[in-house]
Amino acid sequence: MAALTRQLSVIELRDRILAMATTGVYRQSLFEAFQPVANKTPTRSAIAQAKRLGRKSVAALRDKQLGTYYQLDARRYEALQQAPQSALQAVAGADAVASAEQVDQAIATTRTIRTMLALAGGMTLMLAAIAALCIGWGHSQMGLAAGLAAGATGLLWRLQHWATIG
Repeated sequence: MAALTRQLSVIELRDRILAMATTGVYRQSLFEAFQPVANKTPTRSAIAQAKRLGRKSVAALRDKQLGTYYQLDARRYEALQQAPQSALQAVAGADAVASAEQVDQAIATTRTIRTMLALAGGMTLMLAAIAALCIGWGHSQMGLAAGLAAGATGLLWRLQHWATIG
């Protein structure tokens, strides 16, 4: 019985809200479900934090008594799950406001890293194609230079990929 009366942290509440949002849940139902283990202030903070992690409102299912209907935005949630773990570990110990900002920053950082990796990979392929064309047209020195550039870019891409994604 002691476990039921223990007050939950905002992070624990947020995780439970996200779990409930996978099937859908009304705002008022959250307050009622968490009433024994949290008052309204941490529950509101957890709802706001869950929004940054993938909780979305469904306006078409809004109810006058139960309030806003929440569901999980699977794409946003999955994108965050693919974020580097070091960025997410920084979020775990922070307060609700700072944590929400760090989650947004982790998502933006992950997108930036993935964009950089895609550009480096594209440049590698482009330089390799240029090298092949140059060698095919009889410009062996230019082809060799492009091939070396492709190799260097490919090596950098591989190191970046290994260091950030694993």
